[in-house]
Amino acid sequence: MPRPERPLAEDDSAVARFAAALRELRESAGSPGYRELAKRAHYSVTTLSEAAGGRKLPSLAVALAYAEACGGDRAEWERRWREAEAESLGDAVEPGKDSPYRGLAAFREQDAELFFGREELVADLLDRLGRDRFLVVAGASGAGKSSLLRAGVAHRVATEGLAGRTDWRAVVLVPGTKPLTTWTERLADAIGDVPGDVDARAALSEEPTALPRLVELADVSLLVVIDQFEETFAAEVAEEERAAFLAAVLAARHTRRLRVVLGVRADYLGHCSRHPGLVDAMRDRHVLVGPMTVPELRTAITEPAARTGCTVETALLATLVAEAANEQGGLPLVSHALLETWRRRRGRVLTLSGYEAAGGIRDAVVRTAEAVYARLSEDEAVTARALFLRLVDASEGILRRRVASAELDRENPLNAGVLDAFAAARLLTVDEGAVEIAHEALISSWPRLTGWIAEDREGHRVHQRLAVAAADWNELGRDPSALYRGTRLAVAREWAAGDKVVLSSSEKDFLDASNTTEQAELGLQARRTRQLRQLVAGLAIALVVAVVAGLIVLKQRQDAIDLQQLALSRQLAAEANAVAARDPLAAMRKALDAHATARTEEARSVLLSLASYQANHGLIPRDMRNEPAGAFSPDGSLFAIADGYGVAVWDTRTLAKRLTLVVEGQLLDVNAVAFSRDGARVIAVDAEGRAVTWAVGSGALVANVTGPITGKPLLLSSGGDLMITRGKDAAGVAVWRVDGRQLLHTLLQDVSADHVHVAFSRDGQALFTADHTGRAAKWDARTGGKLAEVKLDKGPLFGIEPAEDGVGVAVGAKDGQLLHWDVRSGQVRSAGTPMRGGIGHLAFFSGGGMLATSGDNGTVALWRTDDLRELVRMPLPRDSGIWRIFSGSGGVIGVVVHDSVVFLRADRLPLLGQDRLGEASLGVRADGTVLSAGNERLLTWSPGRPVDPSRVEFAEPARLTPAQQSAFALVISSLQPLLSPDQRVVVVPAGNKISLVDPATGRAVGSLSAPTSTGFRRVAVSADGSRLAAAHDDSVTVWDLADRRVVTTVPGATFTFALSPDGRRLAWNAEDGLKLANVDGTPVPRQLNDHDTKGGGAIWFSQDGTALAHSEHNAVTLWDTTTGASRGRVAAGRSLTDSLAFSPDGRLVATGHSTGEVLVSEVASGRLITSLRGHRNTVDALAWRPDSAALATGGWDGEVIVWELRPERAVTTLCRFLGEAGRADLPRSCAK
Repeated sequence: MPRPERPLAEDDSAVARFAAALRELRESAGSPGYRELAKRAHYSVTTLSEAAGGRKLPSLAVALAYAEACGGDRAEWERRWREAEAESLGDAVEPGKDSPYRGLAAFREQDAELFFGREELVADLLDRLGRDRFLVVAGASGAGKSSLLRAGVAHRVATEGLAGRTDWRAVVLVPGTKPLTTWTERLADAIGDVPGDVDARAALSEEPTALPRLVELADVSLLVVIDQFEETFAAEVAEEERAAFLAAVLAARHTRRLRVVLGVRADYLGHCSRHPGLVDAMRDRHVLVGPMTVPELRTAITEPAARTGCTVETALLATLVAEAANEQGGLPLVSHALLETWRRRRGRVLTLSGYEAAGGIRDAVVRTAEAVYARLSEDEAVTARALFLRLVDASEGILRRRVASAELDRENPLNAGVLDAFAAARLLTVDEGAVEIAHEALISSWPRLTGWIAEDREGHRVHQRLAVAAADWNELGRDPSALYRGTRLAVAREWAAGDKVVLSSSEKDFLDASNTTEQAELGLQARRTRQLRQLVAGLAIALVVAVVAGLIVLKQRQDAIDLQQLALSRQLAAEANAVAARDPLAAMRKALDAHATARTEEARSVLLSLASYQANHGLIPRDMRNEPAGAFSPDGSLFAIADGYGVAVWDTRTLAKRLTLVVEGQLLDVNAVAFSRDGARVIAVDAEGRAVTWAVGSGALVANVTGPITGKPLLLSSGGDLMITRGKDAAGVAVWRVDGRQLLHTLLQDVSADHVHVAFSRDGQALFTADHTGRAAKWDARTGGKLAEVKLDKGPLFGIEPAEDGVGVAVGAKDGQLLHWDVRSGQVRSAGTPMRGGIGHLAFFSGGGMLATSGDNGTVALWRTDDLRELVRMPLPRDSGIWRIFSGSGGVIGVVVHDSVVFLRADRLPLLGQDRLGEASLGVRADGTVLSAGNERLLTWSPGRPVDPSRVEFAEPARLTPAQQSAFALVISSLQPLLSPDQRVVVVPAGNKISLVDPATGRAVGSLSAPTSTGFRRVAVSADGSRLAAAHDDSVTVWDLADRRVVTTVPGATFTFALSPDGRRLAWNAEDGLKLANVDGTPVPRQLNDHDTKGGGAIWFSQDGTALAHSEHNAVTLWDTTTGASRGRVAAGRSLTDSLAFSPDGRLVATGHSTGEVLVSEVASGRLITSLRGHRNTVDALAWRPDSAALATGGWDGEVIVWELRPERAVTTLCRFLGEAGRADLPRSCAK
């Protein structure tokens, strides 16, 4: 008989009344049990029980499933749910009215009385501004930089003064897409009247660097805060305007009456480092904004409420502090959750129940956004999609975009209504004639918005370019010469024809005018063509006309076929890229089909990328409603996972489902799964302790054992003969024999089962436990005897996993520390840097040399076992959270995420284990061996051994002097160790000297000393290995490596230099262009060209020394070293070029970029050959194999990837992968 439901709370809330109504509906349907309801509704018993529990309002989907399972009318219950949701807001006030919390929006100057938690940091910044005229405040998105600068620094300076003076003014500006215009308008208003009838606005428009002179004339002291400084580097900002704006900002340092503070996202500091002027200004003048401490969080949460006479419930405060402490960049989410909790407060108290009803930190923003979106009509929903896509810039990363109201066409009532709806919910900020998303946290937190961006990212770029072009056309008085024509018009017209496209009136006018002008020009051209044909027709004979006409038809037909094949190839390549993260095998097949259809650059790129790198090595779906219970078969070929009311068995190579195992007439809520030791059977235990066994070959039921147990099952041993359950009354854990239901023993009865983590040894003979008291222990699984124990001082322990030998044990702690316990010796080793958020899931790869753990931000972290060195963090699809990690034979692991299981194979991983690399830290030998020089060691990977390199430790590791650390906090790669081209010497910067290290022993065989105490700024070796050049102060010194003598010192040469292949010439990037000097004898600099480089961008010599490659913002230009003339450009994409290397044969050039992309282009034509995708962050190191057929790259993500550049070899590799996966339907290209 089903047990009775818990009585509802005695209140008259909307949630309680809705729950009561659900219970009445169930009674009217004959009171079916919840197991029967679960079968009808396809939701778990727990979910349906909670829906009628009255503690919180269920989701609409769950409520409708419950009602329909009881015979209720869907439309009626949807109406009831929406009424309950609206009423559950309780005593809600108008959005934002009198609320002390700003939600996603930053605190402004006028909100200063409500801004708390950053008092110490504000005081520190004011103290620094009293001494320094320039300051950079950096931090992750969501760290609270804008609020700190506006409500903290700017308000304090405006009201209390600075540096002993009280007459300071403060102005805050955001660059936007026209930073110079913003600079002129905001600062002219701040300065006010200038004596002598000087027009400040006109003076700044003509000369943006005139600000110091104007404030002196006006006798004004001014603090300039430039918030969201990263917008300066957006693709929409013209390069000339960016350079002029940066010059104006840097010029502001030249008077004591000015202070400049830049607020910039930490992930854009690399962009700042591309500008030497900024690097110099930022030296010792940058402050990192980290997460709030616990006391600061408490203050930020409670004090604003107190200012309005309200209090925060103790339980709510504890919950908020605990959740916010583990939320990266989570301050906007905390603020929004508090705003929504404020709207649901009870009287003068902010309660935990109101917070939970709002959705908490993670869901409050989503619920608010979805609630607004749900109230929109169909037309308004389409308008909302177009509105938000206008407000983001996805050209390089994802940034929110400040958009003028005119571009949004606010006079249109439909647009205005949608805009007002989201602004009222504080998801959008509207001020000063512009609109922007309240915070980037909305972009990362709202799945619907991220989905819109991902749906048509290229279309989004087309729309942004169209919006800019339309704005420029209007500014030029609608000049016809500014209209689109040709390919740009065709692309825009095709995109605008889509069914989800919404254009502003200005954009419509621009497209219409472009189409009209093109038609007029085509008509004129057609008339001229007709006249010409009439003249020619009079001279042609009928036979010639017939022959020509036939040839034209044939040619057009072939051209049409070719164009169709090109389009199909590009489409298949795009589809391969789209599915690569979730279904690598499907992506490989599509890549092969794309390449076989037509040899397009897109097809070649995805083919070569997938042959060398896969984000994961297979993925299978799973039912999110089930426990994450799974197991590998003993040989690793199968994986069993709880699925619905049974178990699904999958092939780990083909990713095909082999079996679905159920018991007829029984609903199994599976809690644990195991294979028998011979792999012939699958054993599963459900929540009530029922143990079911099936034959793997036939799927037949072998055994179905029931019997009383003390608590919920937790784990099965590897053979399935032992079972762990919660102890009686949740005290400790109990060990049972599965077949006879015999309780063997109970362990740790002094600890709650909720705080005990257990794992079996591979042979099932030993049991390992870790608990919240910090104890880890090994037990005899059958007798319960304690075999070993260690007390760790890392606080509560979250997870434990033994290696195959049962001697090495990995332990994860709540504080994020990874520990390795040697059971025999008792020795405990600890990883250096703790993982954010704690480590609860661990698994050894077979062999025990590598370990996988849960990482942060939706990643799985891989560690080397012998020294607990973190190797890499592999991304998971859609940044999923990790539920469990399982280890299988053959070097495979299965990572269970919320809706799938992701497989990773050790033999298909990139090369792992090295430090961050520098410009020349990599080397590749002819046999494919890869060498990389890090700060402390040289690693050598033999072909086919990605996770097991040989290691040579340096006797003296690389290190930087304090001066070098200050000067190059943002550009460390220029002083990393490097390999000589012949790989016989490792050049290791070590303070004020350079050590020349033998790669075989790690010992120094010589050294070079810096001419000054400030040390070196950059080091390079010539391609023939004969000479070494190093930048220091304002000079570059060149040494002969054979006898360690100084060849010459070139004064005035900058650290952006290049040494010719023979070591006899030095080139550098000066303010007025590129310069070149012979280093033999007295160097006489020669102006190579007068190209205005603004002193920025790196340079590299070509293999033969006849050309210099110079990187600018998004282009690489080749300059002739003899004439100074441009030889053309090579493709460089839309992101920064961080590294460059010419191929040994001189035909190709590879460039590494800040987006993680690697581009390979032809030197002669500049044509892009292929775009290689795999790295997830900046690519700093490039090295070619001697035959120019393969390229090794290293990035900030900790991976070294070797790219095969021959398409025919890539085809063979992908066909082999598909063949190993057992795919019978191989593409045609695999049959050749």
